[in-house]
Amino acid sequence: MAGTSAPQLFLTVHLRNTTNHEMVVLTKNLDSDIDFNPADATKWTCTLGYNQPGVTYQGRLIVPPLNDFSPVTIKPNEEAVITHRVKRNRSLKLITKDTQLTVCYAISPNWGSRFATWSGSVTSKPFKTSVIP
Repeated sequence: MAGTSAPQLFLTVHLRNTTNHEMVVLTKNLDSDIDFNPADATKWTCTLGYNQPGVTYQGRLIVPPLNDFSPVTIKPNEEAVITHRVKRNRSLKLITKDTQLTVCYAISPNWGSRFATWSGSVTSKPFKTSVIP
C-alpha cells in the first residue's frame, strides 16, 4: 500500500458546449489513463472518460447505472466541471514543474448512444502542471 507521500494527480476539467444545442456529458466515476512520451518525458497525456468496450459476464454486457456517471446537461456556451484524481501510478513520480500535460476527454460511441449522451473525444492544449511538494 502506498503512503500518503505517494505522487497523486488531481485534475479539474471544464467541458464547454461550443455547439448550438444542448448536450449531456458524463462527469463522475470516469476511467483515467496517463501516459508519457518515451522520446520526451516532459510531454504527458491523460485520457479521462468512458471509452472501454465494456465488461461481460457469460457473454452478456454488464451495464453500469447512468446515474453513477453524474450526467450533466449543458446548453450552448455553458460548462460542466469534472474533478478527478488519477489513481496512483508509479510513473506519476516523474512529473515535474516542466511537465506539459494534455487532457483528452473521450466517450465511446457505444456508451454515448447507450446512455443518450455526447460521444467522441476532445483534447486540451498542452499546459504546465503545478507540483506541490
